[in-house]
Amino acid sequence: MNCNIMEEWKDIEGYEGQYQISNLGRVKSLERLRKTKSGGQCIVKERIMSPADNGDGYLQIQLCKDAKHKHILVHRLVAVAFIVNNHNLPQINHKDENKHNNRADNLEWCDVTYNNNYGTHIQKISKPVVCVETGERFNSISDVYRTKGYNVGYICLCCKGIRNKAYNYHWKYEEE
Repeated sequence: MNCNIMEEWKDIEGYEGQYQISNLGRVKSLERLRKTKSGGQCIVKERIMSPADNGDGYLQIQLCKDAKHKHILVHRLVAVAFIVNNHNLPQINHKDENKHNNRADNLEWCDVTYNNNYGTHIQKISKPVVCVETGERFNSISDVYRTKGYNVGYICLCCKGIRNKAYNYHWKYEEE
């Protein structure tokens, strides 16, 4: 990936004149007049917004239009604005497998099968997992889902150290 890429900004579809997304994965709120609750107006200054982790490791941003707030994944905003999707593919893959790297040159449109089989995904969900508090061992994160019904993404984030607990338990990959 090119480190010297120029940042380019485009309006976010459906939020034209309010918000923009860059090819580097940054979101900004544009300067504009906003109605206040009392019926007056105030100026909203332009600013770069801070995304938040959505709990599954992806960055999301909250946008507001007509007093309605909506959380949108940053990588989806980048892909819609900067990556051609000729085949109308439904998902976006992070080529370097870093869910926080939302640069356009790190993203690609794909289908579910491609996304699920990409890179080290299969190896990660196939490693044995242990619930720290109970000592219970599972053959894989998928086995935790089949046995307990727990979200695979939450358990995976715990095992990677991104999330502290899932379902009130600490989880870790079993040492090899």
